[in-house]
Amino acid sequence: SDTNANSSDVPKVYKTRTGKTILISETHPAGQSLSTIEISTKDLEHNYQEIYQDRDPISDIFLADLDGNGFDEIYIITTSAGSGSYETVLGFASNKDKSL
Repeated sequence: SDTNANSSDVPKVYKTRTGKTILISETHPAGQSLSTIEISTKDLEHNYQEIYQDRDPISDIFLADLDGNGFDEIYIITTSAGSGSYETVLGFASNKDKSL
């Protein structure tokens, strides 16, 4: 159990069509509109874990095999809080389920 106040959001679990697990969590440091996004994997030969700080809040997450190689990619869409409300896509591709 994580007692760090900054990591209170429970990770969301995404399963790829090949049964691999991708975990994504988003936390909002107190008083900030920007988020900290953490992504990690389970069940891969080389598991991945990365933290992205000072990102716009997540507006959508989806799995898709857009390159048609038989392995799902995961796409995280963030939307800025400002008047432009521009979006950014963070995309992560599977290396044949060996790594992300």
